[in-house]
Amino acid sequence: KYGKSGRFRADADSIHIGQVNRFLNIFSIFLASIALISLAVGGIGIANMMLVSVSERYREIGLRKALGATNISIRQQFLLEAVLLCGIAGIVGLVFGFIGYEAIIFGGSKFIPKFQFQWVVNIEALLLSSVSILAVGILSGVVPSVRAEKLAPIEALRSE
Repeated sequence: KYGKSGRFRADADSIHIGQVNRFLNIFSIFLASIALISLAVGGIGIANMMLVSVSERYREIGLRKALGATNISIRQQFLLEAVLLCGIAGIVGLVFGFIGYEAIIFGGSKFIPKFQFQWVVNIEALLLSSVSILAVGILSGVVPSVRAEKLAPIEALRSE
């Protein structure tokens, strides 16, 4: 009806979009696995520090128990110390990570004219990071706090 001028062609880039989406999913899984390994290593390090803290503070724990401290208060003390340690380290990590990310984007915007710099704050990422920090603090403090809780006051006061 329209002759040669009536030929139209429509291409769908669904194959390319599917490949890019698959790559992004694999990359997200890869980054999440690196983050989980980092959290596990950090948690093991904090648990190790707390176990050393318990072994160095036998006399203090024994004295507190001899003066009437309950097992729950000893457990809460070491759990709180582990959570505070993780919290402080996590906040420092979040601040340095955010500043580093924004600095890289700002530097890139100076070298690439089409690249726009904007302050970006992802609330979901901050909440997930905060929950992860809290979870690692609690999990890394459980074993040392239980070990301190089960310590007998007489044995603790006798140890040197």
